[in-house]
Amino acid sequence: MSIILPPGSTLYKDDLKLKTPAAVQSAYESGLAGYYTDEEQDDILQSSMDYQNFGEVLNDYARRGISETDEESDGLHLGPLIAVLRCHAQELGITGTDEQLSADDRIAPYDEAQTTGDCTSHWLRNHIDQARASEIQFGREAEGWHTRTATEIHYGARGHGGQGSSCSRLINWVHNEGGMYLRKAYPEIGIDLSEYDGDFAHRLGRTGVSDAIRKVGAEHPVQGVTRVSDRDQLRGSLRAGFSVGGGGQHRFENKKDANGVSEWIGSRPWSHATLSMMCMDERPRTIKAYGDPLYLYIQSWGHKWNSGPRKIPGTNFYIPKGAFWIKESAAERMVSRGEYFVASNTKGFEPLRGRFGATGLI
Repeated sequence: MSIILPPGSTLYKDDLKLKTPAAVQSAYESGLAGYYTDEEQDDILQSSMDYQNFGEVLNDYARRGISETDEESDGLHLGPLIAVLRCHAQELGITGTDEQLSADDRIAPYDEAQTTGDCTSHWLRNHIDQARASEIQFGREAEGWHTRTATEIHYGARGHGGQGSSCSRLINWVHNEGGMYLRKAYPEIGIDLSEYDGDFAHRLGRTGVSDAIRKVGAEHPVQGVTRVSDRDQLRGSLRAGFSVGGGGQHRFENKKDANGVSEWIGSRPWSHATLSMMCMDERPRTIKAYGDPLYLYIQSWGHKWNSGPRKIPGTNFYIPKGAFWIKESAAERMVSRGEYFVASNTKGFEPLRGRFGATGLI
């Protein structure tokens, strides 16, 4: 491994049991390197990409006459979140409009709070679940949802027994070596992933993932991966229906303003990986208020780590508990300095758009 730690962070080598959201936040602000760079894995992943970055995807759209923007959209791009809410609702047997689903506390796709330094695995699970939900709801995926995927196995593939991982290593593993696992029991290989177990995820890094376990995941690899590194790629990916996530150094307030926006904090940054830009709000009213589009940030610290309103202004739609909006100036800084990706559950990056209207997706 060729690890480069973010400035001011530490590679924790001992067990780390974080029992509360406050303890998780404190650990990251005290220097826990949940995310770091691995140049060797970075190069391996890059060489396997069909598109080196989302700019190449946008160029491909242009050559084929595909618009990156849904011309009927009002600028509120909620398709990725709506897809996830619909899939979780179907799993639970809950029906309703998209607005009703967003406000229903029984539907909680981001309730699992990390209890060790495994933010990279939570980011990757949330990202891949969004990709497959969008394929199921808007794309070409015939496979059913069943349930969310698990975090533990790909964290066990991080290559060491300490805390933290590089985003490139984990996404390279699920893309080229292993794959994803559902949150269920696998008696044929002697593991039970029905409930999140941060201790198991941590211990698995010491031994590595056995070949028997790897082969089960390899039946469900992540099909498409590319990078996002600037504002145009960021906007283009969200307009096409793809979320952006990964890792870097950043930090936001744990309180939201009246519109659900949290401000960037410059001191004691988190070395952290998340589904950082799940949705985008580029409506004129939003840009008038903030001077920027906004991006929906999905945290991996559970529901109680922050506070503030969830309702999206001008709609009856609610963002998930624990989530918040960030300004594009912050998002652009993140993607230009860290490791951020778009993932696809199928080969290629055909647009996956769902248009949000007054009565749901139309």
